[in-house]
Amino acid sequence: MRYIATADTDVGITKQINQDSLLIKHGKYDGGEIMMAVICDGMGGLAKGEVASATVIKRFARWFDEELPYELVNVDMGIIGAKWELLIRELNATINSYEKAIAIYPARTDGYMKMLEAYEDEGQFGKNENNEFLALYNANKDKFDTDSADYAELNYKTGMMYFNYYSAGNDDNNFSDRVQKAYSFFATNYENENISSDFTKKKISDCYYQICSFYKKYILNSVTVEEASKDNYEELFSTIRTAMDDVKDENAYDKLTLYNGTFMLLYDQAGSMVQVAVDESEVIGLLDDVYNAAKELTVQKEQSKKLQNEILDNYDKYRQTIETTYSNAEER
Repeated sequence: MRYIATADTDVGITKQINQDSLLIKHGKYDGGEIMMAVICDGMGGLAKGEVASATVIKRFARWFDEELPYELVNVDMGIIGAKWELLIRELNATINSYEKAIAIYPARTDGYMKMLEAYEDEGQFGKNENNEFLALYNANKDKFDTDSADYAELNYKTGMMYFNYYSAGNDDNNFSDRVQKAYSFFATNYENENISSDFTKKKISDCYYQICSFYKKYILNSVTVEEASKDNYEELFSTIRTAMDDVKDENAYDKLTLYNGTFMLLYDQAGSMVQVAVDESEVIGLLDDVYNAAKELTVQKEQSKKLQNEILDNYDKYRQTIETTYSNAEER
């Protein structure tokens, strides 16, 4: 059977933003072809209805990719319908939490954290998610208690999302883009002289700030021609190793985000480190230490597993790239 799908949508007469969302998924299986279409009209006109409707669409897209294949083994529309109803109820609870926590209590950080956790569960934080989140964050940031641990935790979590997950949608997942987006949130914590002592992740947050600052000063700054020196890299390595010690008592996810960030840094900067004669053994030694630390962790949460797998899967590629870069430099 061949499928043809068309859709038409309009912003309406009361909203300035089109809150509608649409999903069309097509796939093949042993029994033939299948298509699923889902439309969501803005969830009853909520103040941020586009966030709500997009959340529904993303969850159904994930259901199609991850759960539908199992349903096709023995198709029972009654069971599928019941699962859809449960899925909608769960999504309604999530969406209601956004509405209550952000629209009604914009100064509280709970709702923003829930949004970030939802993005994290989806494993996606791109331009659309960036726009959704920042629209709310920027509209209400003057209402936050900037001395509170919750505010520091929110900035840390936001910075981490950008640092580990942000993608501009070009399939490149450029590390420099991630660093640039994350910088301001880590900088806010670093520069806050009145930050609450109850914020337990200050040291690791500051480590990310140092990494991001390094990029902004030596790599992303198009105005200056200043280049990172061997001493600059070695100082950064020392900061990272200190952070690795500081994070030993944290949960697996916090450890793995630091390990993954270090991996991306070493891979991304291999050529520049060769040019200023950073010792290859220092680079490989840090890479190996991070790899071994990640490999030894026992993880349960899905996001931690993804980060661990990313590190373990990339290790050989990153190590070979670094060794080849140094080897080519010696030949020249």
